[in-house]
Amino acid sequence: MPPLAIHEVPIQQFARCINLFLCRTDLSLEDVDRDDDLITLHTNLAVRDGEATTVIIPDLCLDLQPPGGLSLPIWAMESGFSSTPVQMCSQLKAVADIVPELDAAFLVSIHEAKYTPPPKSIPLYTLQPIPPSVFAPPTHTLSFGPVVVEGITWISINSVTFEASLRCEDGQLRFGEGPLFAKGHLFPDLEMKGVDRLLDLAAQRFLQCVAEIMEGMPGVDASRVSQVRSTSQTAAFPTHWTKFLHKLQEAVWDTAYCQYHAWRYDNKPQQDTPDLDPGPSSKHLAPSE
Repeated sequence: MPPLAIHEVPIQQFARCINLFLCRTDLSLEDVDRDDDLITLHTNLAVRDGEATTVIIPDLCLDLQPPGGLSLPIWAMESGFSSTPVQMCSQLKAVADIVPELDAAFLVSIHEAKYTPPPKSIPLYTLQPIPPSVFAPPTHTLSFGPVVVEGITWISINSVTFEASLRCEDGQLRFGEGPLFAKGHLFPDLEMKGVDRLLDLAAQRFLQCVAEIMEGMPGVDASRVSQVRSTSQTAAFPTHWTKFLHKLQEAVWDTAYCQYHAWRYDNKPQQDTPDLDPGPSSKHLAPSE
């Protein structure tokens, strides 16, 4: 089975925000692709150490590639439903150790109330299958559960958090402490001011890196470099947390149906345990250089 929607939606929504940020700064992926693939955004692509003995596969990376150099992740993100924050932090710290150029790391943690499938001895197991349409989210309110269908709770989300960490002057990337770390809450209460501040700072630092690389690229107009450098002083990262939550709500109810389907048909939804080795995974490895 493919990964659960509740795992994928935060990645998709954050990627859309990145694309919007690049477009607003006149650095759309379509535009910069003509500049020797300076900027790339990708999901589930491996990051390797120099000996290729360690392979980490973040959910999302925003890369910069200097002319003639390797593409290096400047931002990395992990999204977790079954993964714990500790697992995801370990994943991101491993990327930071491999790639000193990594400047920012983000993680979304979706905390589910303990789910126990009902016994298959109940009458529901032998009745006609429940159609997916029954697991439709409410249209006028945000609800992350409990999703109760036929008297059974199929999913209930306790909280959704978003953490951001930028690399410090001493070269360390720290989760859980310091002025360059922030933890925001998307649910049950929406409080993202600290995260918004760090996202803006990360965006400004990213544009400064872009300007430095562009200065060394042949044929790049000096006025364009100046524009990027000027924009970096006041850049704001575009977020729309309410839209993010509405998309996540759809994913919660879709996942509730997946929980029911797995119970009804004896299959298991794919989990999202971080890849700390190149074993079996829905993620894929980057081509060897």
